[in-house]
Amino acid sequence: MKRMPPLPMIAVLTAGAALALFSGLILPVGGIVPLVALWALPAAIVIIFFPRFFYWAMLALVLLISGTVQYFTDHGQLQWVASGIGICLLVSGFLQGAGAKSDGTGRLTGVDAAMIVFATTATVSTVFGEGGAPHVAAGLRNYLPFLGLYVYLRLGGMSADTLRRTVWFLLLVALVQFPIEVYQAVVVVPQRVAANSFGSAFDSIVGSFGGPKFGGGASGSLAIYLVFAMVLALAMYRNQLLNGRQVIGSLLAIMIGIGLAETKVVFVMIPLALAVLYSGELYQRPMRFLIGALFALGAMALLLYVYFIFFWAAENRGDVWLVIVRRFSYSFDPTFMPANNWPGRMTGLAIWWRNQDFSGDIYHWLVGYGMAAATSMSTIAGPGVAALKFGLGTDVTGATKLLWEVGLVGLVAYVAPLFMAFVTFGRVQHEGEALLRSFVQALRATTLVLALAVLYEVTIVSSPPMQLIAMILYAVAARLGARHPLRAQRPVSFAQA
Repeated sequence: MKRMPPLPMIAVLTAGAALALFSGLILPVGGIVPLVALWALPAAIVIIFFPRFFYWAMLALVLLISGTVQYFTDHGQLQWVASGIGICLLVSGFLQGAGAKSDGTGRLTGVDAAMIVFATTATVSTVFGEGGAPHVAAGLRNYLPFLGLYVYLRLGGMSADTLRRTVWFLLLVALVQFPIEVYQAVVVVPQRVAANSFGSAFDSIVGSFGGPKFGGGASGSLAIYLVFAMVLALAMYRNQLLNGRQVIGSLLAIMIGIGLAETKVVFVMIPLALAVLYSGELYQRPMRFLIGALFALGAMALLLYVYFIFFWAAENRGDVWLVIVRRFSYSFDPTFMPANNWPGRMTGLAIWWRNQDFSGDIYHWLVGYGMAAATSMSTIAGPGVAALKFGLGTDVTGATKLLWEVGLVGLVAYVAPLFMAFVTFGRVQHEGEALLRSFVQALRATTLVLALAVLYEVTIVSSPPMQLIAMILYAVAARLGARHPLRAQRPVSFAQA
């Protein structure tokens, strides 16, 4: 006698068949919008109650698929799918947290408190802001999905197996950038030169991180991600998870990727990350640290020369040293304007400072003008309130975007977890199994890199790959911090994380 299918399976199949039938009836009459609305609720229910698959879907969409589709088709709508998944993971995370056992992981940490302060500040500034519904939608699309990822991982989604697979996946994403960047350099860059498109032709090298094919893209975020991957590969080698050939091959692919994605800030970020990763060697094996430092300086000098030959020599004439100084110095100039209506990085901070009434209008410099207020352009909301009032470029960097949108309170709340994580990771970086040690050591080196990046570009504020890395970092730090408070000295394992 055949067994009858279980009742839940029958219900799912029946609901799916009904939705398919209604889809066929609605699409010819109403078009795509009613169809999306029809599927939104059942899709959200599936994601909320079966989140693990969609966690991986979000990682793949953000790091590999969405940017690649945008690059070749000039359509970035797939990022909305990733955002929808993130919001559903938020609900799933809270449901998991509500049903979790009291094992210590629910203890409120400094990272948790900072995220709560940020969310509260963003809510208050938006409710009392002047952006209206479109800007609220744009702001939620920008911040909420990745806060959802944080909540999901923090409150139960970070199983031992998930974390192991995540570490290897993040390294694999970095290695995949090499062939993509080579294709972009060999095929797309000559096409852009032939078309005489505006800007540097090498701006088209963005890997899978997205951007217009013949315009500027997320090359800065790509380079920062590759710096993270570099220290991850080195940490895995230190913990005997990669052998000599594997780490050399990985580092070559990563360094070529960094070289192709012309981003000057890596000359500060790489030494900073390596100094943090190998800080223990300075005390335990000072000669080895010195030799390694000299080797790293030589590699950086070679990379700098490659940048000069490929990116700067054709556009600049004169002494090599003077050309290099000019290429770096403008980033620190508080009056530099790369375009008439667009400020430089330090200029953006100077504009915010000049436009604050610190004694009269305390509210706006403390909590800002609301989510998406600093957005220079949005497909659903247009320029934000702050951009319209104070000029484009209010979102030139993560620091300026946060200051205009959530004020000084929001900026501190959003960035402070990086420094809290640095301390937490420092306490546990030599504990637990090898893969966890490697990940924690790499994340610890990355905390200061991301803190510096906030001053350099939008990064962890609205660049999806960097937001994803930041929220994973925050979640790991909060999870380990709850399991390993300052007063405790117990070892940490993947099961505990």
